[in-house]
Amino acid sequence: MKKVDQTRATILDESLSQGAIRGFQAVSLADLARSTGLSKSAVFKHFGSKEGLELATIQTLCDRFYAQVWLPASREASGERRLKAIFSGWLDWVEAGCGIIQAQIEFDDQPGEVQKHLRAQQKLWARQLSLEFKAAGSPDAKLNAFELRGIVLAFNQAHRLMRERSARSMANAAYTNLMQRVRLTAIDTGRADT
Repeated sequence: MKKVDQTRATILDESLSQGAIRGFQAVSLADLARSTGLSKSAVFKHFGSKEGLELATIQTLCDRFYAQVWLPASREASGERRLKAIFSGWLDWVEAGCGIIQAQIEFDDQPGEVQKHLRAQQKLWARQLSLEFKAAGSPDAKLNAFELRGIVLAFNQAHRLMRERSARSMANAAYTNLMQRVRLTAIDTGRADT
């Protein structure tokens, strides 16, 4: 890795770390300069603006989600097996601290490029989940993808905010119920694998 790329990666790691604690919008170029030992102008040079930094930080977050959740799951057969791998990896991701949920809450009412980027990323993810439910035989794939996202959001709150010890087991039970309904609906509509 070139030195310039290493420096950029160091800044982004620090931005993610500080953003997870204080919020991504609260992290300033000056904060990052202090904590990385760089000048503010050096940090600015890498991103061009505060918004450029926020976009790069969110993209790094999305790239890490892709690497930790999607890539391992994509090795499984499309449909139920892949959905199970996605769900398990997604819960692991949330347990480690899901900055994507935090970013959505921060930027959902903040018009601009960061919000557009997050929206586009989440639409792609929702579409991929729908495709997986469709491959599992669901005639209600879009609704099922919505429900799965809801289970993960509920898990995030129960685990991270409420510190419920049973959060993961409840999330797994909710997922099992969802998949049972998907299978039954697929059988009723003749879409189940034979």
